[in-house]
Amino acid sequence: MTDRLDDETTSHWMGMMDCVKNIVDQAQSLEQLRDELLAAYGGMEIAQLTEIMAMGFAAAELTGRFDVTEGDKK
Repeated sequence: MTDRLDDETTSHWMGMMDCVKNIVDQAQSLEQLRDELLAAYGGMEIAQLTEIMAMGFAAAELTGRFDVTEGDKK
């Protein structure tokens, strides 16, 4: 039963992460990212919302670092 719960939880979080990634990819600024994340997940409990916001900002930072690194190679 624990394995099944882990599988379902992992699947749920991966789906949420895909949605967060799409929001990050479309955001033109950190303010827009914040607003879009709040619009999509604002009804969640504060602890869950905090985790979603942290994932979004971490994804944005990693995307920016990747873009800078790839730009240096061109």
